Amino acid sequence: MSIILLDLEKDQVTGQLAKQASSFLGESESNITSALGSMMPALLGSVIQKSSTPSGAQGLMDMIGKLDMGSLSNIAGLFGGGASSVNGLLNSGGGIVEALLGNKTNGMVDMISNLSGMKGGSVSSLLKLAAPFLMSMIGKQVQLSNSATQ
Repeated sequence: MSIILLDLEKDQVTGQLAKQASSFLGESESNITSALGSMMPALLGSVIQKSSTPSGAQGLMDMIGKLDMGSLSNIAGLFGGGASSVNGLLNSGGGIVEALLGNKTNGMVDMISNLSGMKGGSVSSLLKLAAPFLMSMIGKQVQLSNSATQ
């Protein structure tokens, strides 16, 4: 399932998010695409690790349940909604990043900053922007899976 999710993320999120985030963060689209290419597999790995226990899996489902799946399916609209929409996404993403990475967050930010050429603050913000989109994609896959089994 992880390979499929990474393919879906690449096809549906990375290009749109890179375009919108480059303007918002003042970074080049190619640097953002590079950062997302490193970031998403690491986030997904953390999701897989968390889901390995019943309490971790329930925590992930609780996180997914709090997401506004409708707004997360329209990246351009979300960014077009102004600073309050993007700030809401950053706040939501900050909680997700903390839950997934915890004390590993700063190390990941530093590593991705070095790899992508982006400023650390931009990488941190991008991480907070990307995490809700990844969790939304997982939530959609869970919904599809549940629909198929009913």
